[in-house]
Amino acid sequence: MFRFRKNSLLNLYLEKENETEHILVNHDPQEAFSLGFIMRLCSKNAEVAQRYKLWIFLAKRLGAVDHPSDCSQVNSAYCSGVFRITPSSGLNYDVFCDLDTENGSWTVFQNRQDGEVDFYRNWADYQKGFGDLNGNFWAGLDIIHQLTLKDSVLLIELVSWSGVVAYARYSEFSIASESSGYQLSVAGFSGNVTFDAMSYHNDRGFSTYDKNDRFCASRAFGGWWYRNCYDCNLNGPYKRDNGSDIYSSMVWLKFLPNRRYVPLMKTRMLVKPSDD
Repeated sequence: MFRFRKNSLLNLYLEKENETEHILVNHDPQEAFSLGFIMRLCSKNAEVAQRYKLWIFLAKRLGAVDHPSDCSQVNSAYCSGVFRITPSSGLNYDVFCDLDTENGSWTVFQNRQDGEVDFYRNWADYQKGFGDLNGNFWAGLDIIHQLTLKDSVLLIELVSWSGVVAYARYSEFSIASESSGYQLSVAGFSGNVTFDAMSYHNDRGFSTYDKNDRFCASRAFGGWWYRNCYDCNLNGPYKRDNGSDIYSSMVWLKFLPNRRYVPLMKTRMLVKPSDD
């Protein structure tokens, strides 16, 4: 493990089978957080991860914000993982922070990597969130609303069963309060995905099978900002792509050429404050 101490010594222990290496690295505590020193020993460092078992312990969280309002205030020296944020006084949430994706740090509010969690849920579940923050989850409409009270950017990552990876980015993103039906506001599309599938849902309130449903949530088997009915359905049923379009599935319209409703293998939705 490595430990930060006030005497400005960084102790890094790397354990490899029965062999232990002990490395001392000078660290200047007067610098904001001089982590140019250490190549950020998270699991993302493939070479280190393959050669060593790592135990990371920060005895003193230098440069950290005691009560971060979102993941952008979490010390970027940490590994991606679950952190507690306080978007406003008295409101505390555990969220998954992606500290590795380019132009981060991002708060992940939706992650789907397999079919272990059913996303055909009621209003209360979508409002408060469900799933496993280290696996498949929806963070909750209340959290997303709080995070987007400030100017925010939305990033959506998409992976098909054939291995095609694409993303969509929106420079303007917010979710209104419950009294406004968690209305979606999204604009400023860019990315390498061929079709802007979120704009169709702009200005729509959220709906589930038991609230605000105009036959879309129950038809598409999800919870979403449905219009009549969708161009994307990222909370739809998790289904394997067999080469045929499946309307009631986890879909981004026209994701693959010459097809409309392609079931996806993975999706993530992330938010962060605007840089401006």
